[in-house]
Amino acid sequence: MYLAHIPINHHLRGLYRVVAALSGLYLVALGIYGIVETSGLELFAQDNLPEVWKQQLNPASSGMLLVLGGVVVIITALGRNIDHFGNFWIGQLLLIVALLSMAVLRTDANVLGFNMTSVIVVLSVGTLILASSMYAKVGRSEQRHDPSGVQHPNRVAA
Repeated sequence: MYLAHIPINHHLRGLYRVVAALSGLYLVALGIYGIVETSGLELFAQDNLPEVWKQQLNPASSGMLLVLGGVVVIITALGRNIDHFGNFWIGQLLLIVALLSMAVLRTDANVLGFNMTSVIVVLSVGTLILASSMYAKVGRSEQRHDPSGVQHPNRVAA
């Protein structure tokens, strides 16, 4: 079962959608600025990379952040549980990319050209997007989350 404990129609859903949209806009701005600053470099360059807001990026990482940020903004604007599922997976993808980038930070396998600041920012934004997705689920109005009335599949109702 897919995360049965996620609240439906959370009363702060609007706030979390704004947080997800702002996180996506940050990724879009970072990606655009990164593409401008890294123009003329090889796609997966690793040496002498410019810093964009104290983050080291190459054209590949700038493009990836631009695309993922654009997708977050679009699906958050669409809503209707598309944002719940989409942001859930994009948040996880950003966390995995950041952790893998941290693992290869000072090696030749650092194809995204990240520095530690880039890793921390991508981890933070990915966590914000993932957390926002947890509260974006919508359903019928009578499905409002009530922690005291949660039924678990392994328990028998008394």
